Amino acid sequence: MEEHKISELERSNQRRTKNRQATEFNNDLNNPCSKEHKMANECSSNNFQDRDKCKAYFANYRACMEFWTNIKAERRRERIRPLLPPPEEREQILQDARSKAKLS
Repeated sequence: MEEHKISELERSNQRRTKNRQATEFNNDLNNPCSKEHKMANECSSNNFQDRDKCKAYFANYRACMEFWTNIKAERRRERIRPLLPPPEEREQILQDARSKAKLS
């Protein structure tokens, strides 16, 4: 009986943790690419999981994630916290990156 209660409690905690992680990832605060993520998922759902029709959406999402992963790595090297900039700073960071790309 004791083992059953513990395993049930563990399963409950695992579900809560999994739900919390999913919520945190879908949150704009924790995922700067949530819009791209939603668009890729919508395309996939609307096209019955046909990834070929949604390649551009998935490529855009991957590019977004790569960009922000690089930003976090740069901030880590420079010891800037938080590693992921708050949403109000992200647009300026994107604009700066675009202007640097145009100059190159």
